[in-house]
Amino acid sequence: PTTAPPTTAPPTTGPPIDATPASQAGLEILHGIPDTPVDAYLDGELLVGGFAPGELAGPLDLPGGSYDVDLYAASDEPAATADDRSDPPIASAELPVTGDPGTLVITPTASGEVQLQTFTDDLSPVPAGDGRLTIRNPGPGGVSITVAAVDGGLPMEVGLEPGESFTADLPAGDYVVQITDEAGNERLASVVSNVEGTLTSATAILPDVGDAELLLQRISDLGTPPDGIPTGNSGLLPGSHGDESTGLILAGIAALGLLALVGRQRLRNVE
Repeated sequence: PTTAPPTTAPPTTGPPIDATPASQAGLEILHGIPDTPVDAYLDGELLVGGFAPGELAGPLDLPGGSYDVDLYAASDEPAATADDRSDPPIASAELPVTGDPGTLVITPTASGEVQLQTFTDDLSPVPAGDGRLTIRNPGPGGVSITVAAVDGGLPMEVGLEPGESFTADLPAGDYVVQITDEAGNERLASVVSNVEGTLTSATAILPDVGDAELLLQRISDLGTPPDGIPTGNSGLLPGSHGDESTGLILAGIAALGLLALVGRQRLRNVE
């Protein structure tokens, strides 16, 4: 009798990530605290209720200045103002806003407290045929990031301390992003589509307990490529376009148990 060779199904990704046009970009808020839905208030007014982990709110068109942000444990019927709450906030911070597009990332610290960090988006023009990939490390620890094209391109490796980010303009296509923590443990590996003329921001959420995640955002219309420029494989399942090297890379990652889903968050518009 013959034995069929083992097969590796291509990994699935989350739902497609809707891109915000550059003309509409503003401040977005990314919720990265695992298992902790919150009600978020801006200058005492309810901004978004029932804000779920992995969810993205915005964009907000805020003039430059300083704003008070308060987060409360989510309630079924959140009060319209923070003054009407009887429970204490789980986090409060003064948020400086420049008026430039960016993301406020909410994550836990090593001690279990809540921290808020702002990352600015680079919306300068992207060369034809390229997409812009940004990887953020909100912490709590330092990480090593490896980015490699799934078609066998040479990998890049960079270290990021908490609060740092890495940005590169790369040929459009699919890339494997691997993240190793400062203790040398490989925490996740994900396939990210780098879309032509688009900023793709990937925020690493690396809790001490629980699964690591890579949460994505996109801002489009950063370049108008001429006809005939390759645009990569955006929108395809990794490994589904017949590239043998892609399948081998993904099979190796899957064997390590590190393959993470990306793009779970929903964009919630805030009036």
